Amino acid sequence: MSEPKYKVGDRVRVLPVPILQSNLHGREGAIVHISQTTGPEPLFSIVLDGDEQKACGLRACEIEPAPVQQPPVQSAGPRFKKGDLVQNNMGRKATVVYQDEAKQPKYWVRFWDTGQGEWYHEADLFPQAQSTEPSRPTPKRYARCCPRCKLTLDPYRISDIYGHSGKQHHLSKKALCAGKRGHKDLRKDLQDVIDTAQRWLDMLTEDEQNASTE
Repeated sequence: MSEPKYKVGDRVRVLPVPILQSNLHGREGAIVHISQTTGPEPLFSIVLDGDEQKACGLRACEIEPAPVQQPPVQSAGPRFKKGDLVQNNMGRKATVVYQDEAKQPKYWVRFWDTGQGEWYHEADLFPQAQSTEPSRPTPKRYARCCPRCKLTLDPYRISDIYGHSGKQHHLSKKALCAGKRGHKDLRKDLQDVIDTAQRWLDMLTEDEQNASTE
C-alpha cells in the first residue's frame, strides 16, 4: 500500500463533490485521523474551521491542500501629517492642512504661491526640498554686518537660516525693521504685522473649514 497523500496535521479544503453534503463544500480544516482501510486508499477525518465540525471518511480525491494564508499587510499609515511641508510633481510648494484617511489617504494642502487649497492623493505629493529665498538686492536699510561670521544679516539671510518663506518671511521682515524703514512709523509697521498675521490665521481657518466639508 502506498503512503497516504496527506498526513495528520495537514490543512485541506473539501472539494465540491456531488456525493458530499453541500454544506461541506469549500470548507477548510485540519486532518486529525487517517484510517488505513483494506480498500485501495485511506480515509481522512477532518476537523473543520469555525464550528469544529468533524467530517469523516473523506477520500483523497475529495479534498485538496488548503490555500496558504497570507499574513495581513500592515498599513504603514499616512505618509504626511498636518503641518508637513510638501510639493507636487510640478515643484509647487505647499503645507498639509488636513488629512483624510478615508480617501486612500488624501490630503488638503495650501499652496504658498496662491494661498489656495486643493485635494491631493498621497502618491502625488513629495517631501518638500530645502527651500531658499531667491537671490535679490538687499536695501541698505535692512542690512546689518556680522563681523564674527562675515555675513550680512538682513531679513532675507535670517529667513533663509530659519527656513521662512512666503507669509513668514513677510512678517519677520516687518517685525525686524519695524519703524526703521523710513516711509512708515513704528505704529504703522506693527499694525501691518498684526494685519498680516490675522489674515494668515483667517486663511488657516478657511482651509480647515473647507477641508472638513469636503
